[in-house]
Amino acid sequence: VIPNLVDAAALSAFHEEINDFATRMLARRGLEQKTNNPLTDLLQNSGEYRRQLFPLLKGLISYQHIQAQVFDRVRSSDFCARMGYIHPTITHGFKADLPGESKYLLPLHQDYSTPCRRAYRFWIPLQDAAETSGTMRYIAGSHHSGFIEHDDSNAELPQVPMDQVAGEDFRVLELA
Repeated sequence: VIPNLVDAAALSAFHEEINDFATRMLARRGLEQKTNNPLTDLLQNSGEYRRQLFPLLKGLISYQHIQAQVFDRVRSSDFCARMGYIHPTITHGFKADLPGESKYLLPLHQDYSTPCRRAYRFWIPLQDAAETSGTMRYIAGSHHSGFIEHDDSNAELPQVPMDQVAGEDFRVLELA
């Protein structure tokens, strides 16, 4: 865990921009805001439009600023030099976990599918991450064990078979 990787002002600007965006999209689509989180309402009630929202959200200036801030902080640290990265690149995704929704939960897996010799992934929660609001489970120290054979019968969601990790200590990551 890297504390304060994203500063409070950048997070505040992101939440302000995303709430304004979601409020406007709800109104434009004639949808009612039912909770205090307009993005949750928009995602839960937008049907097929939901898939089109994620590229738009990734384009928000505040999100782009956070992405650049994280990249600059990682690059200016000793991390890149120690790992031998001369010209690091960044790709990013945007995921929204919604209360009571399990359709988009990912099965137990390792992030091994990056098509390069080595890569590091950073997960940056842009709101509190907890079991009730969306987070991840992990097995402490499992990165030392190397690759675990996955069940890839569903090519889009390869997963670690539970019998391969039976008896392991699963933990839930909770972050502010």
